[in-house]
Amino acid sequence: MTQHQDLFHFLKTPIKIYSSYRFLLSFIFVAIAVTHPTTSLSVLSPSLVISTLYFFIASSFLAASLFQIKPVVKHTFIGFIIDIISIALLEYTSLNKGVSLDLVLIVSVAAGSIVFIGPLGMGIAAIATIALCLKEFIFNDLFGVNEPSSLRTAILGITFFATAWIAQTLAKRLIESERITSKQARNIQQLENLNQAIIERMHTGIVVFDHDLNTELMNQAAQHLLSPDAANEIAPETGLALLQDKIEHWLQKDHIETQTIQLSSHAPELKIGFTYLTEEQRIVVFLEDNTKFKQHAQQLKLASLGRLAASIAHEIRNPLAAVSYASELLQETQLAEDQTKLVNILERHVKRMNEIVENVLQLSRREPPQLQTITLNDWLNEFRNAVFPQVNFITIHNENETALDVEFDPSHLSQVCTNLIENALNAIRPIMSKDSAFQPQITLSVGFIHALSRVFLNITDNGPGIPNDKLAHIFDPFFTTSKSGSGLGLFLCREICELNHARVHTLPVEQGTCFQILFKPRNINGE
Repeated sequence: MTQHQDLFHFLKTPIKIYSSYRFLLSFIFVAIAVTHPTTSLSVLSPSLVISTLYFFIASSFLAASLFQIKPVVKHTFIGFIIDIISIALLEYTSLNKGVSLDLVLIVSVAAGSIVFIGPLGMGIAAIATIALCLKEFIFNDLFGVNEPSSLRTAILGITFFATAWIAQTLAKRLIESERITSKQARNIQQLENLNQAIIERMHTGIVVFDHDLNTELMNQAAQHLLSPDAANEIAPETGLALLQDKIEHWLQKDHIETQTIQLSSHAPELKIGFTYLTEEQRIVVFLEDNTKFKQHAQQLKLASLGRLAASIAHEIRNPLAAVSYASELLQETQLAEDQTKLVNILERHVKRMNEIVENVLQLSRREPPQLQTITLNDWLNEFRNAVFPQVNFITIHNENETALDVEFDPSHLSQVCTNLIENALNAIRPIMSKDSAFQPQITLSVGFIHALSRVFLNITDNGPGIPNDKLAHIFDPFFTTSKSGSGLGLFLCREICELNHARVHTLPVEQGTCFQILFKPRNINGE
């Protein structure tokens, strides 16, 4: 924006105001001339006064229309010259009645000096002075209406220039103040846009509530965190309602309680924090995925545990090997029945201790996966025949008409499926041993969730299921419901799935347990 454009922008409103004033003034003059043709404004020549007034109106409309359509400096300047000449003529025609329009002339000079700062403004004052001199010394001498007053003319001339100087000084300050204000407004707008861009790109969810707990702002991260499960149609409004309840709870608890929410059993746990904004009139809520903090804490714990296990693996395995070898030697001898049971217990616990060491060492290594495209249906058939050939109650069901491809490390997928199916078998076998009529069933279901654009694999059994109070902890390390389990199997499954950009969780079923693996988002057959 150039300096001239800046000046025009700042003076746009004053010019409009003066144009309105000019039109109103000319209308008053016309009304007086038409309704009172013998009044002081029409002493010498009513036709001259009326024609002058109509010319004044015409010039006012013309100047206003030209200014609005195409704002050129010369049009505005000519409008002020017409004002001065018309007012001078009007005052001349009313000299005998003692009517003075000097104040009106001063207003025109002041307005012209505000609009045209510098030589042009002083030029308008000079033209007004010249018009005054012509009226006093030429027209008066020519028609002999009045004796000229040199003192009055001099005082008015000085007044015109003084008015022009004062008006220009005030206009300069006003324009400079307006320019600074406009610059600050642009800077504030830029900062606001920058803040908005930063907020939208933050991974932390931000929601702003007013004092009535109505939502004023919510960034994209908050929308994503408050509607994580499109398959279950969880809308952000549901999360906002929970947030409002938490805010009320926070206000009642003196602002000291850290709170968490979870929208569904499959949604991540959200850590929420609150703070006041603008003198307690607004409340800002910060949302963060608490899963990341838990994972980080677990990774630190497991990393330390892995380093510890790696450092003492040799010392542990050597005694384990000695104990295992001793138990094998005992088995080769003739033992009583109760002694044989003790040896079996010894071997079972040696094997369990060795598995714990292997699992912890595996967690400490965590090598990156070798992702491959796997046709899931074909792979599951090969996996079942190779790993569980003697289990005849494992069925594979494809809920999709076409083949489904996923990206996963084949060895990792085999490890996860083996662990989950072994857990299902461990849950079913006690029932099979007690109830001969029980028909065990393990189903591997494959399908595609269009709302999430993800392929899923459900591993479902008809065993006793997992108690609800323990579902939230089954993926925690070293948590187990079995006397013979290490508590690392499901935790390993989750870690392996996350390494392959997948997710594993439980689904509610009427009987038994269902684990669902959601693979990395991928289209069907490349569509």
